[in-house]
Amino acid sequence: MKTIGKVHKVTDLVSGESSNGQPWEKQTVVVEEQTTGQPRYLAVEFMGEKRTAKTKTLQKGDYVVAEYAIVCNEFTNQNTGVTSWFTKLDGWRIDRLTAEGAEEQR
Repeated sequence: MKTIGKVHKVTDLVSGESSNGQPWEKQTVVVEEQTTGQPRYLAVEFMGEKRTAKTKTLQKGDYVVAEYAIVCNEFTNQNTGVTSWFTKLDGWRIDRLTAEGAEEQR
């Protein structure tokens, strides 16, 4: 999937180490879609050094085109046995556009 819009917020970079000792990092970019009426926001999460290399340079107000996959994860609470599903937007590409470029992409 793809969205074109303006950066509303870039979260702080989060990093750590996996259980097998591998470093990881992620950053979320909230994109305000260019729609009529009420604004619609999409929080797209970028995981991995290659993907966050671009997100680190973004600022509020930048026009972007973001490409992502919709991913659902199942979680079962061990205490209650209740199963829940969580959906996230897994970003795999983001490019900065000019305002004119954003208009052309729509």
